[in-house]
Amino acid sequence: MPKNKLIILPSENQTREFDAKFLLACVLAERGHEVVVGARHLIHNRIASFRPGIYVAKDFRKPSERILSLIAGLGHHIVAWDEEGLVQPQAQLYYQRRFSAKAISNVQSVFAWGPANRRLMEAAPNWPDLPIHASGNPRLDMLRPELRGFHAAEAERLKQRYGNFVLFDSNFASFNPALSNSAPVLFDNGGTLSPYLQGRKRLFEQWQNLIPLLANAIAPLKIIVRPHPAESHKIWKDVSLKHENVEVVHEGSALAWILASGVMLHSGCTTGLEAALMGQTTIAFRPEDLTKLADDLPDSLSVVVRSELELIALVQKILRNELTFSLSNAQHVLAEDAAFALRGPMASDYIADVIDTLEPRGTKQLAARIKSRARQIEKWFTGLNPSHKTSAAKNALRYPGVSPEQAHHKLEVLQSVMKRFQQVKVRTLFENIFVLKA
Repeated sequence: MPKNKLIILPSENQTREFDAKFLLACVLAERGHEVVVGARHLIHNRIASFRPGIYVAKDFRKPSERILSLIAGLGHHIVAWDEEGLVQPQAQLYYQRRFSAKAISNVQSVFAWGPANRRLMEAAPNWPDLPIHASGNPRLDMLRPELRGFHAAEAERLKQRYGNFVLFDSNFASFNPALSNSAPVLFDNGGTLSPYLQGRKRLFEQWQNLIPLLANAIAPLKIIVRPHPAESHKIWKDVSLKHENVEVVHEGSALAWILASGVMLHSGCTTGLEAALMGQTTIAFRPEDLTKLADDLPDSLSVVVRSELELIALVQKILRNELTFSLSNAQHVLAEDAAFALRGPMASDYIADVIDTLEPRGTKQLAARIKSRARQIEKWFTGLNPSHKTSAAKNALRYPGVSPEQAHHKLEVLQSVMKRFQQVKVRTLFENIFVLKA
């Protein structure tokens, strides 16, 4: 087996990605590789300092064109998955937002979340001739029963703190961005909201009316509103002002919150899909007239309600332990189409099998090293501008930080839960960047 290759695992959104990439880092380190894992923006700022290795990209979108070209020029072999590939919008919108022929020209192979993700990538305009591995994703590994113990202590702490609570995961950053200039493209080519996005906007407005109604109906039990990392908290805090049993919280892993909650609510949110795959009771609010949202996978794997009154009545019954739900046979079929590696070997092990066969592309090009230094200086200046999309404030929203103590604790928990990785050690390379090696 090849030894001591450098593997680079950047994590853009800490609460969504870091734990899963830390698990993959453990698997790779167990096999003898040196693995760098941590904050994506900080790794990119230092990318020229690493020896050529295997770089695992989170996407192949237009915004990644520049950095992927630079990384390839530094001699790294680039593999990728689409971090948003588990839940996909309509094909045209997916290709517009998630695919760039220029970006993917620097990628040597791709890991698919599931059959549906693979079909969508293969049908992309100008999709290149490169392997698509049927692997799944490390984030799916974190949902498996054998890894529930990873979040058990945090879930118990949340139960002790909040009791039997309702969790609402919001995902409306397009209409409620944390930074005013950071919202994604909202319009179709005609300059108006597409029907899909019109429906999403309606849902965002309806949830603002629904939360107070539900709060009154279940008081004194609490509702925890967990905004998307890219969302502003202000609107949700305004909604909660008159209700002592509504709190707006964004901290820790979404999976711990899901496990701790009595019932989880959403509208087309990836965490709704994660909750369903973990066996938690999950309700999707999708009013009857919003037919353009009918294909959202998280909704299809949840209990779908069509009205505010129906949602409130259902939540009350669940909180009283009068109803329980499990996935139907049809929902299991949908889940299998969305996600490889729900059973059998973990996705992380499959991905490591592939990485074992790869080698760096070559030596660092002088031009790439110069461009990397220029980019580092540029990012330093833009980081000083609080309104810039890569400002320190924006980076802090995406990546609040992992301390050395937290990294060591995560390794110890994985060692205990999985009975693996006993020879793996973690050390801090730079702030929020860690190296794992056996």
